[in-house]
Amino acid sequence: MPARQGATLPFPALCSKEPVGAPWPEQPHSNLLGVEAVRWEHVAFAADLRPVQSYASCAEDVHMLSGALELTPVQSVGGYSCKLLLRVLRFMRLCTYTSEDIYPVLAHASVYFSTAHARCGAKMSQLEVGSVF
Repeated sequence: MPARQGATLPFPALCSKEPVGAPWPEQPHSNLLGVEAVRWEHVAFAADLRPVQSYASCAEDVHMLSGALELTPVQSVGGYSCKLLLRVLRFMRLCTYTSEDIYPVLAHASVYFSTAHARCGAKMSQLEVGSVF
């Protein structure tokens, strides 16, 4: 079914307009939706996420994913895995999942991944990390 003329994709509006992570006193709320609003100094996995930030729906997704990855035993996940995981978050947003719905999913995925990593982490490549997570 073709999109109506003038229709827009829903995912930017689904991202929270509230700041994520550190306070943003000097930023107006209207600027918080795009990935340009990511506070990279507060993102633990910035080296992995920054090259693929264009796959994020909003700044909140970058912070959310980095926080979930911090709960795992991995030190680096690689660009392919970050791209895959950001696309999963975008898909969830397109399916109208709210941030409140996505956070528990990521928390459970972190626990599941930590268990899988404990069993076969030494054999797991960076390419497998995103798929297993």
